[in-house]
Amino acid sequence: MKTSYFLLLCISLSLWTSCNTNSPTDNEIKTPREQKKTDEEVIGVVPYEGGIISEQTQNFLEGLTTGYWYIAGYVSIKEPEKAVKENTGRWFQFTADGHLKAGKWKDEITKGTWTYHPSIAVLTIRTEDPSFQGEYKIKMTKDKAIMIWIGTERFNQTDVQAKLETYLQLMDTLP
Repeated sequence: MKTSYFLLLCISLSLWTSCNTNSPTDNEIKTPREQKKTDEEVIGVVPYEGGIISEQTQNFLEGLTTGYWYIAGYVSIKEPEKAVKENTGRWFQFTADGHLKAGKWKDEITKGTWTYHPSIAVLTIRTEDPSFQGEYKIKMTKDKAIMIWIGTERFNQTDVQAKLETYLQLMDTLP
């Protein structure tokens, strides 16, 4: 009987010691938010592991953040005629710090933030006006004059494709 009490005491002491030596202090505990940022918290470019941004991504960002990107062509399978009328002439002006302004023709309508994921070539746009929000697979010409957006599932835009052209100033109509 003494042996079983002694054995129980040893096991309890062993468990108590192992729990105390391996438990982090209050200063060492990190919340999930501190460990990894979510897409909604990140603006601008999501860097690769180690913060390295490729030359291709840098060239893309240079094109993205120069001038105004006007929607010159817009295709929506769900609402073909309405979508073209509503979106032709919309523009986006992206800044290098992950912010943007957006509008139609010469009018600024909303502002917000953007995030680019270089590993999957996806641009996410979050604005005050929900009609300007979206997430798109991106393709850009080498001369940085034309960009193609292909909608994703995130904002229920899989039926959308857009052609954007860059201009240095706001305009009433596209040339």
